[in-house]
Parts: sequence; structure tokens; C-alpha cells
Amino acid sequence: MNANAPNTASCTTCCVCCKEIPLDAAFTPEGAEYVEHFCGLDCYERFQARAKAAT
Repeated sequence: MNANAPNTASCTTCCVCCKEIPLDAAFTPEGAEYVEHFCGLDCYERFQARAKAAT
């Protein structure tokens, strides 16, 4: 096992770009029924723009 590789149990993926990110570094807006993880504000803003365009 590579000592520098992240532990997959403590990682998640960005819901926009699918980049693997550590849970402690994930930006996580929570809704009443779901949780989304983002690698940063750029992906979060893209997610918001897509959601706004879909409505």
C-alpha cells in the first residue's frame, strides 16, 4: 500500500467534476434530504448555475 495514497474511507468525490477529495476538505452544503460534496467554490458555483438553469 502506498503511504502517500489517501484512505478511501475518508474520501469522497466532487458531485460536479468527480475529483476525489478528502472528506475533511470537502465543501458540503446540506439539504433536508441530501448532501452534496464539492471540491471547491468553482464547482459549487457551476452546480448552482446548472440548478438555476434547470428551473
